[in-house]
Amino acid sequence: MVALVVLLFLGSRIFLVTSARDDSKRLESARNFLRYVDQINPTNCNAGTGETISVKFDTSIWNKYADVAVKSANLISKMLVQSGDKFNTSYDPLLYDIVRNNVAGKTLIFGSAIALEPNAVPLYGKFSPYASRQGGIVTASDLSLGYDYLDNVTEWYSVLKERNWMRVPLVASIVNYRVWPNDTILSQTLTEPLAKLSDGHWTDPYFDCQAGDIWMVTYSAPILSSNFHEVIVEYRLIFFRGVATIDIELKEIDINQCDTNSTNGQSTQAEQVDKSRSVDVFRDTHVCPISTICEVIRGQGFKRGSYKCVCADGYYFPDVQIPPRMKYFNGSQIEAIIGKNDSNIDVKRFECLKCRPGCDTCVDSSPCLYEFILTVRIIILIITALMVFGIIFSTYVIWLKRNCRIIKAASPIFLYIMAVGAILMCSEVFLEFPEATGTICMIKPWPSTIGFFGAYGALLLKTWRISAIIKIQTAKKLQLSDKELLKRFLPILGIAVVFLVAWTVAVPLNERVQIKKTSSGLKYPVCSSDWWMYGVQIGQVVLLVWGAYLCYLIRKAPSHLNESKYITWCIYNTVLLGTFILIIRELIAGNVGPDMLYGMLLLRLQVHVTSMVLLIFVPKFYALYRGVKDEDLRGAGTMNRQTEPTITSVDVTHRSTQTEASWVDLCQRGRPTSTSSNTGERLRNNKVHPAE
Repeated sequence: MVALVVLLFLGSRIFLVTSARDDSKRLESARNFLRYVDQINPTNCNAGTGETISVKFDTSIWNKYADVAVKSANLISKMLVQSGDKFNTSYDPLLYDIVRNNVAGKTLIFGSAIALEPNAVPLYGKFSPYASRQGGIVTASDLSLGYDYLDNVTEWYSVLKERNWMRVPLVASIVNYRVWPNDTILSQTLTEPLAKLSDGHWTDPYFDCQAGDIWMVTYSAPILSSNFHEVIVEYRLIFFRGVATIDIELKEIDINQCDTNSTNGQSTQAEQVDKSRSVDVFRDTHVCPISTICEVIRGQGFKRGSYKCVCADGYYFPDVQIPPRMKYFNGSQIEAIIGKNDSNIDVKRFECLKCRPGCDTCVDSSPCLYEFILTVRIIILIITALMVFGIIFSTYVIWLKRNCRIIKAASPIFLYIMAVGAILMCSEVFLEFPEATGTICMIKPWPSTIGFFGAYGALLLKTWRISAIIKIQTAKKLQLSDKELLKRFLPILGIAVVFLVAWTVAVPLNERVQIKKTSSGLKYPVCSSDWWMYGVQIGQVVLLVWGAYLCYLIRKAPSHLNESKYITWCIYNTVLLGTFILIIRELIAGNVGPDMLYGMLLLRLQVHVTSMVLLIFVPKFYALYRGVKDEDLRGAGTMNRQTEPTITSVDVTHRSTQTEASWVDLCQRGRPTSTSSNTGERLRNNKVHPAE
């Protein structure tokens, strides 16, 4: 198995190398021919058709013209068979008429000839009627008077003469002749050889110094005869008696030097042009710089450089002032300059200039990418950093005063969770500071999503505990400690984590970034808005709607330091303002730049983070700062066994009883002051557990 793999690998390498060499030879041959075309002219060519070069191309596009020569050859073959395999001078006008008729009309056929073997016209020896069209006038003459077509170097004649024609089919036909003056019918069966298109021969391109001083290719069809009247079948032979030809003038044919694998925007035009007027064998021989694209120029004829070098996508023409139709480099000029082989020639002047980064196309050096306003982004970054510092400082104060009854009543563990969630939400600003990439867009949803569900999940569970307490109608004690709430908090966070893992796995990095444009056309990358992102937003909406419902349930519940009121304000503020900012962001995201979106992110954080921290944390700090009066503790919490106020349980039999506890030092653990001993005694006697 290993040996087979090795053999396949070596075979593929050999094939690729061989193909590359063959292609290199083809291109070199085509380039040599084009250089040769420029060098040969009537003043330096040899007489005749000796100036040839071996370049093969698809001649099937000229089959309709070659068929003219085939029909002419078959007609003359019939005439020879009927005339006893020889022509006399009476046939001269007819032969001239045939070649003149072949070149008449608007056609690519420049010339046509009938060249016969010496024994076919005994009187002349060599005889070759030839007609050509120049300036709309058809001229006919005997080509053999100044040109020896019997020479072996004459490709269009010698190649067919050397073939064996014994396998050419003989076709029989019955002809009923009218005999004058009796108008009787003479029936005669004629058997003649019939040549096909494949029996003919296309020459290599050559410069004809004798006939027209032009580059041309010639198709020749065989003129055949036979001795079918021979009685002995074995002696019946088919004889070569000459050729009938048509000449295709190459100066009417476009040379296409542009790339093979690209139409370069010319497909529509090319489909409208007769394929017979274009030669594709010279493909890939252009010399356009890499910053340009080759486009063929139709109607230039058989000459090198019949193309223009147009700036490729991502480049622009150096002279931005000229009209768009003139923004190209002429291929013939580049070919002429490069052909001089002068090392002092600066070919860079034919280069297009590269567009600015991010431009697919451009007409000048104008920018296509939105450039960040660093001053604005740095200010937003500093503000966010101050927010994070404020949250960290607030968390430190909570930890420092964690034994104070005000902090204990607010469940410090959930305050910590809200603080961490707020910091995670702020981290989105730091992730969006640089330009969006696939990696950044993959990481960004994690801290912001976990932060939101963590902070607001903790906040809403505190609210739910209050609503659960006030809804109890039976005479039993309801236990809702912080540990119980944490058990309910973990599923909320777990669902968010599972969703984020699925999002990370499902969406590849290259699909996480999309390009948007400002109203002025400047492009900038942003993280894609897909259904996964909408799923996170739907989850946030569901959480906030549940919070709004809980806030409605506890709207009349007494609470320590009016905490339920502040929670309600926080939830309503997030629902209303957060939704408004989200809608505005989605509506204007396609028109404004990333700096505006960056600023709206900061504005959204003020709603989700700053307002939450101010409404939940600041009242507690203010209470610690000024102390709390008796009435602030009414309904503030439950006295647990260590006489610490916290919302963990309630005796529903006496939950309507109001407390009259008074604390002098809220940070002293476990005891009321001597001035409130009677109040504490009443609490114990009545078993009142105030509800937050």
